[in-house]
Amino acid sequence: MNLLYPYFRMADLDVRLRLFEEADVDEIQIPPTDRTFSEEEIVDILRQQIAFLLDHKRDWLLGKLYRLDIREQDIKIALNLPNEPPSQALARLVVSRQQERSSTKSRAQVEPLDPEGEFGDLIW
Repeated sequence: MNLLYPYFRMADLDVRLRLFEEADVDEIQIPPTDRTFSEEEIVDILRQQIAFLLDHKRDWLLGKLYRLDIREQDIKIALNLPNEPPSQALARLVVSRQQERSSTKSRAQVEPLDPEGEFGDLIW
């Protein structure tokens, strides 16, 4: 497995797993704990959120994926894979893209995003 960050502490993860918070995904509870999470656990939490959004707020989800800079072609492929649920494939795309962003940020000097600003919902 090619992992940039194989484990995440919950303290760092709570906001990160709330990529879809403004979509009112209250059905998914993230445990308030300090343990670490593997990439697979993160994908599973995101998968649950994405499954809800695919069923209830599909257009909103697709707009969010666009804002996260996930390629439309990759989204179309993920939605039509024969051996993987669309929510699982999309969750893997989100994690992969966020890992790419983290890697790029570590190599480049970038002004941090204001959590209350226009692009605050894109903070990872």
